[in-house]
Amino acid sequence: MIKLFTAKLESHATKMPLIKWLAQGYYRSICRKEALAAGIDATSRVLFVGAGAYPFSALYFATQCQANVTAVDIDADKVRKAHETFGPVLRCLCADGACVAVSDYDVIIIAKQVEPKDAVLNHVFSRARPDTKILVRDGVVPEAINHRVTSACRHHFRLVRRTWLLTA
Repeated sequence: MIKLFTAKLESHATKMPLIKWLAQGYYRSICRKEALAAGIDATSRVLFVGAGAYPFSALYFATQCQANVTAVDIDADKVRKAHETFGPVLRCLCADGACVAVSDYDVIIIAKQVEPKDAVLNHVFSRARPDTKILVRDGVVPEAINHRVTSACRHHFRLVRRTWLLTA
């Protein structure tokens, strides 16, 4: 359901300025808190998995935090649209989150609509550097990685519902 809603939102945002403005406002609030908790700044290398055709969050981190951001999605058409629109600001790649190279990134963000999330998380945890911060947008952290939830997550994310800050 969330995957379909997000796809529709992205599609309408590219065509309707009001939808774009409303969606940016919603994501801006979330991204601001995530950036603070994960320490995203101009020195950060960020991988955003599940970026879609209109990667609101990836754009926020690239423009507002001046981070070096790579936006990844498994859907080639969405990646093409994102690249056509945001290519100068973001590096857009068509890749499976369960296979993409992750070792060069300081922060990895996994969107709520990414599936299968367990496969992506297992890949990230097995290949990311030990100091990598991982943001997982989801209401439930799989039991297999529950022990990785940091105290910073509990402190910073009381206001950001359904996002977890983990460390590799």
